[in-house]
Amino acid sequence: MKRVLRECLAKVLRRFRFPGRKRVIDLAEKILGPNSGEFVVPVRHSGHLIIDGIVDRPVFYTGTHDTHVMNFLLRVVQEGNTVVDIGAGIGVYTIPLALKVGPSGHVYAFEALRPNFDLLLRNIELNGLRNISATHAAIIDVSGILEVPIFDERPGGLGSLGNYSLASLSPRRNTISCWSLDDFAARSGITRIDLLKIDIEGSEVRAVSGMKRLFSDGRVRITCCEFNRYWLQKLGADPQELHNLFSSCGLQVYRLTRFGRLKKISAAYLASAPDSWDAVAKK
Repeated sequence: MKRVLRECLAKVLRRFRFPGRKRVIDLAEKILGPNSGEFVVPVRHSGHLIIDGIVDRPVFYTGTHDTHVMNFLLRVVQEGNTVVDIGAGIGVYTIPLALKVGPSGHVYAFEALRPNFDLLLRNIELNGLRNISATHAAIIDVSGILEVPIFDERPGGLGSLGNYSLASLSPRRNTISCWSLDDFAARSGITRIDLLKIDIEGSEVRAVSGMKRLFSDGRVRITCCEFNRYWLQKLGADPQELHNLFSSCGLQVYRLTRFGRLKKISAAYLASAPDSWDAVAKK
């Protein structure tokens, strides 16, 4: 009975957007208990995802993360475009974007945490996509090998982990490949990036530092990047530094509002901005 009730609620929430959906989800979880296990859910925009019912709770109930971000990303890409998804996770954005750009387009997806990457591969296969190149690596300012915290699994059993950061606390470490995007693009023959999405929980400054050549050559059309004060500070940076880095590359930085509008960022906003917000950088 609980599963039926949960599925009915999810169908409603996936179809309709309204203020207070998070409170409804929290109340449902309190009444029905944790939603543990593996599920295949429809993505709000297109495709399906294998998810962990506990950690991917928003995706189970609404079919996406951050609807305003997903709407913006799908609005600015077209069939045949090239997309780079840095911090792809399990593919919440990767899958709809790959479906949107179609067989003539391509998505390069990077994920540093092995369990997340394994689930990303399963989701690519689930949707039958051949236009995604998935790479288990971190995108930072240098290419080579990087020591990172590792996790084998998370609650729910699927093994993927939300909000993974290079600053995450773990008793164990491992080494993975790392790339600067400048180097990876040169090696892979990427001449133009129509959309660059970056969500890597505090490593954004290092990542953007490793793509200055792409920006200076005008080969990145639009960048959507999360500003997360907590994780940036954990890695020795802050939102002002990230903003200045984009500006030094000749880009205008805008705040992406909940209604999908772009607003210029003032010094006052940077000083008092929420702990986490999304920005768009472009010429």
